Amino acid sequence: MSMDVIVSIKQTELEAQEIIKESHSEAQKIIEAAEIEVTQLTQQAEEEAEREAQRVISEAEKSAQTEASSIMDKITKECEAIKAEAREKIPEAVDLILERIVKSHGNR
Repeated sequence: MSMDVIVSIKQTELEAQEIIKESHSEAQKIIEAAEIEVTQLTQQAEEEAEREAQRVISEAEKSAQTEASSIMDKITKECEAIKAEAREKIPEAVDLILERIVKSHGNR
């Protein structure tokens, strides 16, 4: 083989090694960029899930508050009805008590 061919082969081998080295470097950069993107996407997904959870919790709290308020209104009305019914029976209760007092004192 002539010296020119050997030099040419050596030069080609060096260029091939440089291409391989650059390819490894580029591949490493791509991997690092992908890892950063995965981290960012994961963080965004977690933040979005947290926002959605807070929204769902907030809606559930509002719904529960509305239902509790409705139940409280119903109970208040029922209490008022019971009080009104009791007030209506006060004169009858007074008469009954007076009648028993009179009977117990009248029998002496």
